[in-house]
Amino acid sequence: MSKSKGNVIDPLVLIDQHGADPLRFTLAAMAGQGRDIKLSVDRVEGYRAFCNKVWNATKFFHLQQEDANGGPIQEPAGGARAWIERHRAELSPVNRWILSRLQTVATRVEQGFANFELNESAQALYEFTWHEFCDWYIEFSKLPLRAQGEQRVQTLIVIHYVLETLFKLMHPVMPFVTEELWLSLPWVRPANSPTRKRDGKPEVQSLMFQDFPKADSHWVDADAEQTVAALKSVIEALRNFRGENSISPKTEFTVFFKAGSEKASQFIDQFGGDIKGLSRITDLKPYAGSATGADQAEAVIPLTQPQIELRISLKGLVNVEEEAKRLKKEVERTQSDLEHCRAKLARESFISKAPKELVDKERAQEQECLNKLKDLESAMKRLTLLQGA
Repeated sequence: MSKSKGNVIDPLVLIDQHGADPLRFTLAAMAGQGRDIKLSVDRVEGYRAFCNKVWNATKFFHLQQEDANGGPIQEPAGGARAWIERHRAELSPVNRWILSRLQTVATRVEQGFANFELNESAQALYEFTWHEFCDWYIEFSKLPLRAQGEQRVQTLIVIHYVLETLFKLMHPVMPFVTEELWLSLPWVRPANSPTRKRDGKPEVQSLMFQDFPKADSHWVDADAEQTVAALKSVIEALRNFRGENSISPKTEFTVFFKAGSEKASQFIDQFGGDIKGLSRITDLKPYAGSATGADQAEAVIPLTQPQIELRISLKGLVNVEEEAKRLKKEVERTQSDLEHCRAKLARESFISKAPKELVDKERAQEQECLNKLKDLESAMKRLTLLQGA
């Protein structure tokens, strides 16, 4: 802020316009040590949208407990955390993933506060809440919530626990919104501070008296994180295909897949429903030769994790010229990766001094690039056939 008269952002005006919590979170997010804060109204508006995101995520949880969606569930014995402790090994990979990621954000937030790096804590909360919990987990949760039964109960308990923990982590930098949302949750209990307890004062139903969350390393699940990363990569590849080819989200189509390993095939069997639902595709079928005949053009989307190849018939679906441009860019990118690998492998110092595992990894990467180029060249040939049709 400038101290010049008439050239100051009045925080009271910002609070009236956008609320106290967005301003408070903005200041925390920009409070890097040794850095001057250049406050802008746009940043405050952006964090107001973040507050709305948190509010809507809580609203989603409450909507799932309405009678039309199956009704409310009973509080598990001992509360949500105790139930998760007892059943964590039985949870779905997606539920174990979000709980694992929650431990990471709890660690980052605690470290940020301990080191007086409020911006680190705020950034950790923002990234997890918006990009992992809201953008991905809530979308993943819609299938088990619709499935009813044990899957629905499991997912609602996990959502409740994640929301309650997030509100506690956010409370120091977003006290008003989190207090209101925490009070709206079922199963929350009153608590007290040591001072009030010493003075004989009663417990209070308020978030400010709750214990601050501590990360639990036993809940960190590398396998679940790797599985969900693979699932996200498939969904993002199909979404990118839509975006690059200007295909309407309402347009559904069949996707064929070619699994590169038994593990990849099992992955598709397990998560095919999630892929279809979140990618809005009609079906996901095994690939056997050309999807629609040898004379038809197909988009080829090779993935390394999971090790599968997606193929989509282009006829009547995409702009052939735009797909040709996309393929050309992919060929150039793959050729660049191949040249980089070969340059490394051509250096005698690398071959003689690098660990064998690293050399083998580079050779595998080289072969992978060669295979990918071969597939892309085949796709371009099929596209040429379609252009001439």
